[in-house]
Amino acid sequence: IRFVRTLRAPALLCSLLQFLSLNAFLVAFGLFGMAKMDPIRVESFVVTVLGFVVIWSELLIIRRKHQEASEVPTTIEAIDLVCWVDQLGRTSFKQRFEKDLAQLQTAAPRSLMFGGFAYNAVSFLFRPESVFAPTYIMGMGACFATALYLTLVNSTIKMYVVQLETPGQREYFCRSLAGTLGRARVASVSHVVFFLGAFVVMGFIKKWTYVAEDGNEPTQIVYAEQYGFLQTVGGLVSLAAVVGIVTRLEKNAGMVRNLSVVPESQFKWKELLSDVDLFADATSFQAGNVFYEVLFSAINTGDEMSTYAYFAFSVVTLVLGVISIVAATQISYWVNELPTQAHKSCFALCSHSYQLVLSRMYSASVFTWLIAVCFSSAVKYENLWYMSLGWSGAAVVGLAVVMGYISAAAAPLEMTDFSKKSQEVVIQWAAQRKKALLSDKVLRPAVEAGDTSTCACCGAREF
Repeated sequence: IRFVRTLRAPALLCSLLQFLSLNAFLVAFGLFGMAKMDPIRVESFVVTVLGFVVIWSELLIIRRKHQEASEVPTTIEAIDLVCWVDQLGRTSFKQRFEKDLAQLQTAAPRSLMFGGFAYNAVSFLFRPESVFAPTYIMGMGACFATALYLTLVNSTIKMYVVQLETPGQREYFCRSLAGTLGRARVASVSHVVFFLGAFVVMGFIKKWTYVAEDGNEPTQIVYAEQYGFLQTVGGLVSLAAVVGIVTRLEKNAGMVRNLSVVPESQFKWKELLSDVDLFADATSFQAGNVFYEVLFSAINTGDEMSTYAYFAFSVVTLVLGVISIVAATQISYWVNELPTQAHKSCFALCSHSYQLVLSRMYSASVFTWLIAVCFSSAVKYENLWYMSLGWSGAAVVGLAVVMGYISAAAAPLEMTDFSKKSQEVVIQWAAQRKKALLSDKVLRPAVEAGDTSTCACCGAREF
């Protein structure tokens, strides 16, 4: 314990250095449009100013809540702050401290990856005079600022939590940050939406060829009209998938949370989280690689087929990666949100299909990435077109053989049919929901009359 206490000062110094570096990161982003672009673009500066206002306002709120939490008497235990008493005198305990930190941790690290994408996407904008440049800069800027907001909120809350002495103070601190955590929840989704929104127009602001005689804007517009739809289609498909995933998982979580009797389930939700996080982290490697390929690579004006194939498969790989990351993050968030082990297992059972989907998406992203690399030499080094085709083609064949062998070996194994169990959970919930709707005339007057639970500590009520 003594050794850990001696590390407090270096740990706080590291937190301070991270805080300063991220703020300097944001300042540098704001100067891109005025320092590197001709004509000058002020959009990155505008986004930076707005980002500073939002981020610093949030950090001041967190600091004030920390000061209030530090004044909570050390004799107060966490259980004293989470005891709820309803109108019938029944008590329940709903601790939030560990849950809130776990939810922040699921989104913040991955958001910084998208923030890095957005930073370089604006830093290497070679056609600031293009029509869609302002839209692109604003979208990527919003993604970058939102990602930094999420990262700074996460690191600042953790830094302040460490400084609090007792579990009671930490519980009070996290409960007082309900508004901040709600905004962080929105940011965990919106930064991906901003990124994809900007990616939709990337094809119309990207520099498609670096040859001097074709570098003029009219020629770039012709190439953008020819190839730019690839990014547009990929971005729109990703946006639709992200919205669908977020909506469906939120609906599943609400369904499970509203169950009056949670069905018996032995589904291993921790293993589910481990699997989906593994697939998402693995897929993010391909996504990061192909994003920069799509951003920087030039076309081969003499080989349209190879150019289309190279960019198309790269965009598909990026789409698969983004969807995997969002799905894994949302599953982790809602599993941590649910109160009991039974609720978590039930939600994991209802959402287990994502485990198989993410596994297949990872496999598909590896194949699409390798296929894109097959055409890489033909696009970049015309005289050596056979190099990447040979090596990557061999990798595709070898991977297909290995995966086929594994699938054949696993075929005789007896697999648990979770889909039937999941349907039973949904049917049970639907029956309970129907019963509640039928008795709505009885329930609603009770709610309006104050049929609520009241916090024994602060008097707050929840229906």
